[in-house]
Order: sequence, then structure tokens, then C-alpha cells
Amino acid sequence: MPTIPRRWPIEVESEREEAIRSANEAAQILQKAQATLDSARAKVNAHQSFALVLVTDTERYLADALTRTERVRRYLSVARSKSINGRWPQGVSRQREEAEEALDRAIDLLYDGERGLAPLREKVTKNPALCDAMIADLSLALARSLNQIERVVRLLTEAGLGRG
Repeated sequence: MPTIPRRWPIEVESEREEAIRSANEAAQILQKAQATLDSARAKVNAHQSFALVLVTDTERYLADALTRTERVRRYLSVARSKSINGRWPQGVSRQREEAEEALDRAIDLLYDGERGLAPLREKVTKNPALCDAMIADLSLALARSLNQIERVVRLLTEAGLGRG
């Protein structure tokens, strides 16, 4: 029977809670970005100007999500460097590192999505069929990023449920 992992040190509890809150905000923003991008995909063939506005809104949502993920990174850095009574338990350190790695993957995927939006904006009016395919690729990157952010939230939530 597996043992319940240890909790994060009490000295970093506020950072853990703030990281969860910011990660949840990033996840909500990414869900809005996905819905907006899906709307753009539906409009790209008939209303290119409206699709362009939706793509630009998606870009803003991505920038907001990146801001929130950077905030999570900051809270995790503060938690890592904060002086605590004793040392980080081994299982908790591994869990924290896993959350940091998932966050890094999410941020990389968001940057990839952001890089893909600039050529998309240029091609909306010129080649709607290509834009449809580009939007599908961006939607996949957003979904994968959302998955990684939810993983961060899960790991940080589990960190508060462990044994003391």
C-alpha cells in the first residue's frame, strides 16, 4: 500500500496557495483562449475580418496566461529559496520539481502558440483554408498547455493534502 506523501513545509504554505490560485487563473484564461480560437476557426471562411479580431483576442489571452504562469514560477522560486525549519522532505522535493517541470512545459507550449499566431494573422485574409489548419495546430498546443497547467494544480493541491 503506498504511503501518503509528506506535506510541504508550513513556512511555504502561502506561496503554494498563491501558486495554485495563479495556475487556476491561467487555466481559466486558456479555456477562454480555446473557445475564442474555436470561434475564429468557425468564422475564418465566411468572415475573415471577424476571425482576425478573434485571433487577436486569443493572442491577448495567451499573453495573460503567460503572465499568470510566470507568477506561478515566481511563487515556486520563492518557496524553493525560503528558509524553513529543517529541510524539504525528499518526496516533497520531487513533487515540487515535477510541478516546476510541468510548468516549464506549459510555458514552452504557450510560447509556441504565441509564435504561431503572428503568421496566422497575416494569412487570415489571404488563405482561409491554411488558417483552418493553423488554428487546429494552435488549438492542440493550447490543449497540451492546459493539460500541463492542470497537472501543476494537481501536484500543488496534493502537496497540501499530505501527512504532516
